[in-house]
Amino acid sequence: MEREIRPYQSEDYDKLKSWLSELGRFYDGHEAGRFIDQLVNKEQEDEFGYFTTAKEVYVVSEGGQELESIVLNYKRGGSVKVGPFVVDPDARGKGLGTYLLQFAEERAREKGRRKIYATTSHLNEPVNKVFTKCGFKVEAQFPDQYKKGSVELIWGKVLLQPEAAAEFTEITTTIESNAAEFKVQPYSPAFYTGFRELILNKLPMWHDEINDEFVLRTIIGHLQGVDFEKKGKVILVANSGNEVLGCSIVVPKRGGPAKLYPVLGTESAQAELIQQSNKLARHIGSHKVYTFAPIEDRKQQQVLESMGFTQRGVIAEPYKPRRDLTCYDKFL
Repeated sequence: MEREIRPYQSEDYDKLKSWLSELGRFYDGHEAGRFIDQLVNKEQEDEFGYFTTAKEVYVVSEGGQELESIVLNYKRGGSVKVGPFVVDPDARGKGLGTYLLQFAEERAREKGRRKIYATTSHLNEPVNKVFTKCGFKVEAQFPDQYKKGSVELIWGKVLLQPEAAAEFTEITTTIESNAAEFKVQPYSPAFYTGFRELILNKLPMWHDEINDEFVLRTIIGHLQGVDFEKKGKVILVANSGNEVLGCSIVVPKRGGPAKLYPVLGTESAQAELIQQSNKLARHIGSHKVYTFAPIEDRKQQQVLESMGFTQRGVIAEPYKPRRDLTCYDKFL
C-alpha cells in the first residue's frame, strides 16, 4: 500500500493524542491532552518559545490509516530538533520510523539546515534503534532528566558542513565592570536596555540569529510565569543601580527539570545568578537544573563545576558552525 506524508490536520487530533499518551512512560507529569494542545495550538502566546522560530507537524498514513507522526522544531542558528516522534504501537516493525526520520532529514536539507538533533529516553529502545540506524550519534546524556531512572539522550547528526571554520573571536560569557556591589532580582522594564545589550553582545558569539525578536520573545516568556506549557520562564538580572551586570534565564521543563540558559555577566554576577537560579528552581519544584556553556569558555565551566555541576557531554555546533556547547547539570 502507498504511504503518504502530509501536514497535521485537525482530524488527526485524537489519534495523535493516543500516541502521545505513551510518552508518559518517559516523562513525569505527562498529560497527552495538554501536550498535543501545546504542539498544534497556534493561538497561544509565545507559541514557539524563544529559541524555536517555527514548527511543523507531519502525519504518515498508509491505505488511509494514520500510523505515525513527527514534529520538526526549527531552531535559531540553523538546526532542527525532531520531537516528539511517535509511531502507532500496532504498526511497529514495518520500517515506518526510518521512513519518517529520513523524510525529516530531507525536509531539513530543503530548508538549508545544518544539523538535526533529538532527545529521547534511553528506555525508548525502538526509537533509539531508528536514530542509530539513521546515523545519529549520542552527544550527551542527562540522568533522571524527565523521570527518575530515565536517562535523556541527546542525539545529533550534522547535515551540512561549513566551507570553512567560523572566524575566530574570543568566546566568553563574561563581561567586565568596576561595580563592587550588585543585587539579583527579576527582570523589569527598567532593565530592558542593559538586558538587550548583554544578550545581543554576547550570545551571537556561539548562537546565530540572535536579534531583537529573540529579546522580545524572551521577555514575553518571562511574562507567562513558570508554566512550562506556555513556554514560561523567569529572567533574573544582576544590577548595580541602572547598570546590568548579568542575567540568567530559568525555564521550567516537562518532567521537572529547569533549564538555566544562558548565564551572562561578570564572574561574580554569574556565580550569584546561578545560586539564585538554583533557589528559584527548587522553589517551583524542580528536582534538577541543567545548562550549556561554550566549550571555549573555561571560566564559566570552572564556575559551574565549583558549584557542584557535572559535565554530561558536548553538543556539536548546535546553533552556530564550529561552536560546540558543553552540557552540565546539578541535582537540587
